[in-house]
Amino acid sequence: MAAKRYRILAETLPSPSLPFVTSAVTTEADAAVLAETLREMTRDPGLGHIREPLHLTDVSAPDLAAYGRLIAYEAEAAELGYPELA
Repeated sequence: MAAKRYRILAETLPSPSLPFVTSAVTTEADAAVLAETLREMTRDPGLGHIREPLHLTDVSAPDLAAYGRLIAYEAEAAELGYPELA
């Protein structure tokens, strides 16, 4: 098995949420509409066949303060000579 070739070197804190990525020109109002549409999708019983394979149960806006440690990781990487994270 290919996975046996890998090992965990270190673990980071979990991210509170997957990123919500859209166009750089998306307005806050449009982003709010998109987020609400996604929330409605998670509540529609007729769309369960779409959500189930993705393990989607809900969509919510994360507390932005929860990303503080991840931002600190980025700053630390830059200080160590890695200004861009892949």
